[in-house]
Amino acid sequence: MGQEFGAVIAVGLAVFGLVFVASEAVNLDQQQRTTEDLVFLERNYGELGNAKPASRTSAFGSFSVGEGRGDILVERRDDETVSAELLSSQSLEFDYNGTQPRGGTVSFEVLGKEGYGALYVEANGQRVFSNPLVTEATPEIRIPEGVLKNGENTIKIGATKGGFFSSTEYRIEDLQVRVNDRKFNDHVDTFQMYGYELQDYVNGQISFNIANSVITEPLEVYVNDNKLYEFSSVRSTQTVNITPQNAELRNGINTVKFKTDGEASYDIENAALTVQYLGSTQEVNINEVFELTQSELNYAERNDTIERISFDYTGLLGSPRPMNLELNDRQYNITPSNGENRIEVNSELNDMNSLEIRSDGSFELENFRVNSQKAE
Repeated sequence: MGQEFGAVIAVGLAVFGLVFVASEAVNLDQQQRTTEDLVFLERNYGELGNAKPASRTSAFGSFSVGEGRGDILVERRDDETVSAELLSSQSLEFDYNGTQPRGGTVSFEVLGKEGYGALYVEANGQRVFSNPLVTEATPEIRIPEGVLKNGENTIKIGATKGGFFSSTEYRIEDLQVRVNDRKFNDHVDTFQMYGYELQDYVNGQISFNIANSVITEPLEVYVNDNKLYEFSSVRSTQTVNITPQNAELRNGINTVKFKTDGEASYDIENAALTVQYLGSTQEVNINEVFELTQSELNYAERNDTIERISFDYTGLLGSPRPMNLELNDRQYNITPSNGENRIEVNSELNDMNSLEIRSDGSFELENFRVNSQKAE
């Protein structure tokens, strides 16, 4: 009797165990149907990259805007060549209509030279400079008062031959021709922007002091013909914020113009543009290992589920940098956008998984997930 009772209990426990296991399987299946989202890996990484910003300042100096005397930009060239050969020559000529000019300046940097001849500058046919120059020379050549006149003026830059049968060529950059004149003048200047500064642009600001003014009309500031500032002030310190969008900044030469109208005038001091951009970062390299149970793997392998990597990305300095994700030897190269990002990784999951995240940007990475979700 005791043996029979023990046998009954054993059978009962076995049946109960089978029922319990079956119940657990049903519960897991019901849970998967209910949630329709299994998360295999979830992290909040925070700020990454340890960015260090850099900056560069372009000084415009002090000048007057409006009725009065000031240095007027006649011409600005980025990269030019002048030469003299046996039967031909290549020179640069600029015309200027003067009101009461009192001389001017020509400045440039010599990038390269071939031959032994001189580089010369003429104003209205009068040679005011002639000298052999070397590469990296940065002269500022004065055009004396009295050489320029009221009305039409011509300024010429050229080269001489080193000998009767020899030729000379100068390659110059950052060429500027300015004339000191009295007229109702706007002040036009230029500044250089480099590709890496635009790609990793953080912020920029034009700053200046208004020393004296006649404020019958406001002072206006334009960058690349986009008006960014309009204000009337007697004496004050002013700043103008610029971005690649509002100023249409471009790689190479950009222009900045200070202007006013009517009988207004403004004396500007210490005008300068400071640009801040992403300087350097530490490379981001994150490694994760995560394991899937057999039931999780079965769910991920169903035909009605989608497996994804998703995360919230916020660039901290400059434009988003490319990011490389490697999941079980499968590469995903993306340029993330600010906000939520999703990458489908169907059929890439195993019972044991490795994930590597690499980037040289500076960013915040939150809500990073690897999950399987029932397709909508």
